[in-house]
Amino acid sequence: LLATTSKYDFSAGTIYNQSKSCWQSEIDCIAETEDFYRFAVKFASEIYEQQPRSNPGEAWNMVEWRPLEGFIMSISPFNFTAIGANVAYVPALMGNSIVWKPSDNALYSSYLTYKLMEDAGMPHGVVNFVPSSPQNAEKFVLKHPELAAVNLVGSAATYKKVY
Repeated sequence: LLATTSKYDFSAGTIYNQSKSCWQSEIDCIAETEDFYRFAVKFASEIYEQQPRSNPGEAWNMVEWRPLEGFIMSISPFNFTAIGANVAYVPALMGNSIVWKPSDNALYSSYLTYKLMEDAGMPHGVVNFVPSSPQNAEKFVLKHPELAAVNLVGSAATYKKVY
């Protein structure tokens, strides 16, 4: 969908929302997002294939890869649509539930990413798009007892607020 029917809307959203040129938008939101997702699927497959050695005729050893116990808070930056798409959806590929808080300065392009993935068949409730103030994210999400991890790409100032 990203490379075909949604390409121009997605690109226009990045041009509008992040003040990118047409060329920058093509690289950032189309090419890099496609690359991130392709690499994520490839690496996920490699992770799932990793199994301990088993000797024939002896016990069969195996590893079952599981998602984290709880949810992941994904906080994405204002300047790259592809990074927002990556931090929100790649952990979901590995079976995790996500609360995605995009930057206030990238809401539109982040929302288009959310709608694109919904159109692609991402089940409702796997990634929860929650635009909010940093104060609300800190008050409600970061103090939640079932928070398992924070996936943050952003400034040092944002990092200090989270940790």
